[in-house]
Amino acid sequence: MSARDQRSLIQRHRGKLVFTLTMVSGFVMTTSMLIYCLKTWLVRQQRRFNEERFIKEQIKRRFQITQEDSLITVYELLPVVSMVLNDNDMDLNGIFGALKEKKNYNGNSDTMSYSTATAVGSDVPATKTKAELWSDLKVKSLIKVVTTSYVMSSLLLLAKLQLNMLTRREYLDTALRSQRIENQKSNNSSFLQWVTSTIISSVRISDNDLEDDTNKVDQVTYINEQAFLSLSWWLLNRGWLKYRSIVEREIDAQFKDLGPKDVLTLKEFSTKLNEVFYKINLETLDGLSNILLPEEKLESFVLQQTLDSGSFNVLANGQNIVLKRLINETQNYLKSNVSKIIMEQLINESFQYIMNSTEDKIKSKKKESDGKNQIALISICLKDVCNEMLVNGNLSINNAYLNQLNAINELNDLCVSVYSNFML
Repeated sequence: MSARDQRSLIQRHRGKLVFTLTMVSGFVMTTSMLIYCLKTWLVRQQRRFNEERFIKEQIKRRFQITQEDSLITVYELLPVVSMVLNDNDMDLNGIFGALKEKKNYNGNSDTMSYSTATAVGSDVPATKTKAELWSDLKVKSLIKVVTTSYVMSSLLLLAKLQLNMLTRREYLDTALRSQRIENQKSNNSSFLQWVTSTIISSVRISDNDLEDDTNKVDQVTYINEQAFLSLSWWLLNRGWLKYRSIVEREIDAQFKDLGPKDVLTLKEFSTKLNEVFYKINLETLDGLSNILLPEEKLESFVLQQTLDSGSFNVLANGQNIVLKRLINETQNYLKSNVSKIIMEQLINESFQYIMNSTEDKIKSKKKESDGKNQIALISICLKDVCNEMLVNGNLSINNAYLNQLNAINELNDLCVSVYSNFML
């Protein structure tokens, strides 16, 4: 074919060639764009997946830290609980020390066949007879061990609710601030946003002013949160007395006819003590909110006892919205059936701990086991059990009773529910 014919052929099919080349080029460009968009989408999805995984891990890590902080908080309050109980006529070591000082004390009798550390000094009146001291030890050891069970269970439940609620608020605030920063960065990347920000820059509030406002809000929020945590003062100074009055009545109903030399089997003692816990639960579980938290009219009184004047004035001037929300949420949790069930389980664990520890101590103190134990021996063992329930070391959480309460699965489930309740 001559060159002339070739040119003629190209000219005849030029339109088709241009169309074909255009289509091929368009297809290649479209495919390239699709591949680029797909890669970009995949990269973004992978980044989003990594961010979500990081957030979930961060939430989980904060949750675990919060549970540890809750346990440490209660652990550090053990000396306070011990002091409150001892200052309210439940110094068992003092009573036992007074007994040891009696001239007619016989350390070799069947009732006294035990080994114990030297008792500390006490304020127990020296005019009390030996019989009166034994009677005091019997009654007050029972009252103290039961009261301790309710106070510690309540304190742990309250601490778990408070710290999980505050950690959730902290996490949400952090997440919202991070999201606002990301949105701002995203908006600033567009040309329109750049033009707009340039136009209004002359009338925009300075960064220092914004920072000052943020600091003021953060300070008020901090005061509200500290006030919320300080409400545990009520339980340790007023609320626990509601437990004590009921405990005293039920202990008297079950044990008043038993003297120090009377005997009980462990099963008989367990039955009586279980009845005490059962009756107390009937009267207290529906009113947990009134025991663990002050009434609204007494909130100011509690805050005056726990806050400095400056912080109290901030709240008194109406900047207490956060505090009110936290209190209302806590009350709702305490009034729920879930909290009642968990509190009952905490008390059941306390009962099991008391019985197991008492049994172990009786076995270690008695030379012979005939199944029957004098009330005096049971009282001495309960004294030691109380000491163990309130033990506080400086280096680690070595309180077996508190660790046993903290291991309840349902309590952890409640914490998960509170911590993850982002709808509030």
